[in-house]
Amino acid sequence: MASKWAVFIQQTFTAWCNSHLRKAGTSISSIEDDFRDGLKLMLLLEVISGERLPRPERGKMRVHRIANVNKALNYIISKDVRLVSIGAEEIVDGNVKMTLGMIWTIILRFAIQDISVEEMSAKEGLLLWCQRKTAPYDNVNVNNFHTSWKDGLAFCALIHRHRPDLIDYSELRKDDPLTNLNTAFEVAEKNLDIPKMLDADDIVNTPRPDEKTIMTYISCFYHAFSGAQKAETAANRICKVLEANQENEKLMEEYERIASDLLAWIDQQIPWLSKRETQPSLAPAQTLLSRHSDYSKEERPPHAKERNRLNTTFNSLQTRLRLHNRPNFMPAEGHLVADIAHAWERLEGAECGYEEWLLSEMQRLQRLDHLVAKFKIKADGHEAWSAGIDQQLENEILGGGENLATDESDGPLKIGNNLATVQVLIRRQEALESDLAAHQEGVEQIAAIAQELNELEYEDVVSVNTRCEAICNHWDDLGKKTQARHNVLKQQEAWLAAVDNLQKGIVARATPFLVWLHGAADDLQDPFLLYSVAEVQVRVLLNHITLALSLTLKLWRLVNVIWSENLSNFFCFSHNLSFSPFSFPQALLKAHIDFKATLPAAQTERDGLLAMWTELDKLQQAPPPSFVRPSQRLPSENPYTDILPLDITSMWDQVQLLVVQREQALLKEQVCQEQRQALKNQYRTVAASVAPWIQRHAEEAGRLVSGSISGSLEERNVQLHRLKEELSRQEGNLSRLEELHTALHHAGVYDTAHTPYPMERVRVGWEALGTALAHAESQLETEAAGGARNLTPEQLRELQAAFNHFDKKKKGILDAEDFRACLISMGHVLGEAEFARLLAGADPVGTGVVSFAAFLDVMAREAGATGSTEQTVEAFRILAGDKPYILPEELRQELPPEQAEYCIASMSPSTDPVAPPGALDYSSFASALYGQSDL
Repeated sequence: MASKWAVFIQQTFTAWCNSHLRKAGTSISSIEDDFRDGLKLMLLLEVISGERLPRPERGKMRVHRIANVNKALNYIISKDVRLVSIGAEEIVDGNVKMTLGMIWTIILRFAIQDISVEEMSAKEGLLLWCQRKTAPYDNVNVNNFHTSWKDGLAFCALIHRHRPDLIDYSELRKDDPLTNLNTAFEVAEKNLDIPKMLDADDIVNTPRPDEKTIMTYISCFYHAFSGAQKAETAANRICKVLEANQENEKLMEEYERIASDLLAWIDQQIPWLSKRETQPSLAPAQTLLSRHSDYSKEERPPHAKERNRLNTTFNSLQTRLRLHNRPNFMPAEGHLVADIAHAWERLEGAECGYEEWLLSEMQRLQRLDHLVAKFKIKADGHEAWSAGIDQQLENEILGGGENLATDESDGPLKIGNNLATVQVLIRRQEALESDLAAHQEGVEQIAAIAQELNELEYEDVVSVNTRCEAICNHWDDLGKKTQARHNVLKQQEAWLAAVDNLQKGIVARATPFLVWLHGAADDLQDPFLLYSVAEVQVRVLLNHITLALSLTLKLWRLVNVIWSENLSNFFCFSHNLSFSPFSFPQALLKAHIDFKATLPAAQTERDGLLAMWTELDKLQQAPPPSFVRPSQRLPSENPYTDILPLDITSMWDQVQLLVVQREQALLKEQVCQEQRQALKNQYRTVAASVAPWIQRHAEEAGRLVSGSISGSLEERNVQLHRLKEELSRQEGNLSRLEELHTALHHAGVYDTAHTPYPMERVRVGWEALGTALAHAESQLETEAAGGARNLTPEQLRELQAAFNHFDKKKKGILDAEDFRACLISMGHVLGEAEFARLLAGADPVGTGVVSFAAFLDVMAREAGATGSTEQTVEAFRILAGDKPYILPEELRQELPPEQAEYCIASMSPSTDPVAPPGALDYSSFASALYGQSDL
């Protein structure tokens, strides 16, 4: 079998030599004899290298032959080829083994060294090329240069991959290897000018065909398809350029769309955020607050993300254009990044203070509602009281009235002529003046409330002012009438004396007590409006009571000391009143409890008054016989006052009922205030966690953006991802804070005094942090290798696999020959000049090694990802077959449909005088791609 394959190898090498020698018009028939004189050996080297060798010796002697063979061998050695144990004498002597070894060395250097120099690298580089070309075909699995080729399908696949018009691969069968092999050999010889170097029968009937013969034959396919490979490389480069250009156009369209939508949205929001009109009532203000809450939580965040996306898109687009040698992108007028930033600043200016204004407006409206209710209560009470005073003044006419007593000589005594009657009127006047003084503060409060309603721009302030003016005018009228009545009574008092002590006592005790009851009833009905637990003073509840007590004590100085001593227990609670601030509702509850503690003393006073009325009634019903005639009885009414026991008992019952109602209201308000305080505490706790966290991480993200954080790209990416993960985890706390913020509004809490971190400030910080992270991510992505080289993940994986395959020492570098083998495996057709150019690009300082990053740079440039106008024009020229124009059918034949149609639609007609109709100008198109002209 060994001798058989020796003959087979000899035949294969002979055919290979003849495929080149025929270009010089000659051939060989016996490889061991025809190269002995060295002449055809030198000619073979000149044909395959394209270089001239030294002039051969023309003599026929052995020395001349040895000299010629040595010239050939020296030339081979000059190409950095090691000739192990091969000497000129063995070739001249016709040593078959040495001659075949020499030819194999020539094949390796000049036919396969485009793939690699060393045999091992050559084998692996050529094998990798075959694997890539046959990968899409069924039933083909190339992993060696012997058994993988026995069924002939791999040969047919290589041909079909480059010339599908020569073989119908779908008609081939794996179980018919002879047909497959003969088909491939015949097609190659007839259509590809590859001589038939192998015998189908020998390959099929041999368990392991010879690797050298298979490699020699396959190397011919490699060189035969080098032109197609060149066109494929050119087409790939053009596709990369077009894909980059189309992707840039998509990014430009996306930028313009986002910018237009964002500007339209901003213009839509600014008017209502800038509108700060006074609201007529609480309901529309609440509607505005709900709308602002929806805007802050649902509308604004997505558009803030769109703004970040816009900036990222713009930065990525400019980076891509710069890396692709394109001019910078200039957005439409009004759509510059600066224009968007200015519009966003206008939006933030409109937002600034809107929520604070709205919350203050709601507080104003709440205060209005409270003041309106309070005004109504006090005005109703005053008008009811003043109506009684009017009736009293109308009924009491000086100098007239019913008879109180009779005198047998003088006749009936009329009011105004009787000392006792005048004294009664004087006491009534004093009571009336005391009553007026007690109500003076109430009138002032009504006027103050009306003034505050005017300042707060209450919508129905006209009716309030009308009513307040009527009350004040009536009050002035009462003062004038009372003063006039006072002056008349004082004139009569000079000649009137004595008064009924018992009736005076009733007046002295009943009037202040009734005033106290009325004041207590008013204060127990006084509405309260609270925003926090600590803002109310107990003075709010007790000021009216204190004033009433003060007025009452002035009256008590006019009566007997005994009465004052009897009343001391009732009014003892006034000495314990404190006007220092208390917290609400505890303070109001305490004041209410203290007030209830005075009720037993008040009840004692009430019982004493009722007892006095009983005693007075007895005295009036049984006067001394000398004062009235037996046939007449004095009336039971007290002439000094209209206060009746029923007035005291009814007011007492009303105060008792109001005490219970007030206590229930205070307890309910206490629960409400505790709930508000709990919400405030929860908000303050969560905000104290979220806001400082946002500030810290915003500073860290800012350092990432500014580049002040040192470290590798991978380390900074890890740091960025950590920040983004923490941001994602923190979203729950932000949502919780929004919920608490909304709950506080629903609970009626509109101020932000409970926290140093208002919700609006937290939202702004959160958006700023998101913007910083987006900016940092964009910068880091721009620095990344894939982004800088514009390589797809699939391309990056393919290049990584090829690099790792030839990185034998696993050090992350390739020496020059491994680099050559790797390039060949990727489909590059390399001459010495081309390889030198690529090596200089990958190793510009001449270190002798190529790193993976440098390898990626070279492959990216050669693939057209960062090409130039010249490279793109050269690629089109290859597709056009060196013509200065290209035809539409040529574009459709070489490029994918989408790219081909894009070029046809964008290219201008060729102006070349010899161009046929429909020819296109690819040079101007390539210039337009790089911004040197307009498409």
